[in-house]
Amino acid sequence: MQAAEGFRLLRLRPERSDDVLVNPGKGWILYDDGHGGFSQQTDATWEYGSVGYARQAWCDIEIADGVYDWRAIDKGLAQCRLRGKGYVFGVMACNPTSHADYTTPKFILDRPDVNALVLSVPDFFSPDPSVPGGYRRFRKHIVNFTDPGEGYYRKLEQFARALAERYGNDPAVEYIDIRSFGSWGENSHAWLDGSDEEGYDRGICDNRFQHQGVDPEVMKRCWSTYIEAFRGKRTQLVTAWGFGCNQCMSFTQKEPYYWAVSRGVALRRDGYSGFRYAQSEGLGSCQCREVLWGVNRVPLILEMATSYAWQRDHQGYDAARLLESPEQNRASYYALGTYRQDGALMLKELKDAIDAVTNRIGYHFRLEEALVTEGLGKGKTGTIAMKWTNDGVAKLFMESHVGLALLDGTGAVADRCWLEGVDPRTWVCAMDMV
Repeated sequence: MQAAEGFRLLRLRPERSDDVLVNPGKGWILYDDGHGGFSQQTDATWEYGSVGYARQAWCDIEIADGVYDWRAIDKGLAQCRLRGKGYVFGVMACNPTSHADYTTPKFILDRPDVNALVLSVPDFFSPDPSVPGGYRRFRKHIVNFTDPGEGYYRKLEQFARALAERYGNDPAVEYIDIRSFGSWGENSHAWLDGSDEEGYDRGICDNRFQHQGVDPEVMKRCWSTYIEAFRGKRTQLVTAWGFGCNQCMSFTQKEPYYWAVSRGVALRRDGYSGFRYAQSEGLGSCQCREVLWGVNRVPLILEMATSYAWQRDHQGYDAARLLESPEQNRASYYALGTYRQDGALMLKELKDAIDAVTNRIGYHFRLEEALVTEGLGKGKTGTIAMKWTNDGVAKLFMESHVGLALLDGTGAVADRCWLEGVDPRTWVCAMDMV
């Protein structure tokens, strides 16, 4: 490369820094307090978190047919904006662990063109050896996800359009979960085993086989309501892998996820680094790698199926599990604990590992070398050439641009320009360099 005439080309190699960086489009997820806000998060967890996350019940948002109360979503969004963080959320059509009778609005389940069930669902969070089966049960009105009915699809389309209109182009909303099918919207029939006592319908599945009764075509049709509604919007959509491990599933269950990725939908896995738990349960060496079906095509997202504290005490989760995870899962987002003070506890006990992992999650761009014409910036043209590497485990998926700033002697920005034709989304990570 030739420098401008009469000037030397200076080679600069910046000093390497491993300081923890928090960037958009990647990083640690902070869970809400169960009421749309983030009261349980601390200054320390906010320092590490890049997005706040909340799950809402559909019936709490659509309070009457076509009438929406967005306050719970707006509350979390405002708190994340105040902290300079992104916001992510999902609206559930079914929540088998909530004692509330309805998650899908009652007026939808009452429609003659919607197929609904009334189940007696075990309260697995509260064992009671004094009752048959060891668990008390509570009533749940739910959609029959094996065949929801045309009315369900129509109402879902209407709701998805309203959601996209309000939040689809909001720059503070990094992604939205599609939670329109199955338990918690995680595309399985977990905990919907039900009962035929008291005249209730028999449950959708045998709880040992949570994928039982899952029809991939129904699943895809539910997802499609969001995909069509958000077409052309900036917000990333996500769907979840919610049953079994990669070794357990047939291609029938994998195929819809390939289909979703081909349409730009990101993948979320309920858990990460589950090796020890899987071995202890006789399930083989599950590493929660199902998200790899979307590697380098969409963002990959990992959450904790249970709290950090529970996994530490019952599954042996420790710093080693966290440190080995990024290269196994290639994810862009990780959960920092779950609810209550779990994130603060995880940060306190695993801080060194979290520091080591933060820059490996998702993308991490590092300037290795720059060639600069001597005297550039003194009213004369010249050359700048830079060598960047991506030391993370994934690409950057968020729309982005590269800019250069000229600083004066005090470090203030004197001028800036954007580099046309440079797209950092094409910068592959070192793991994919051959």
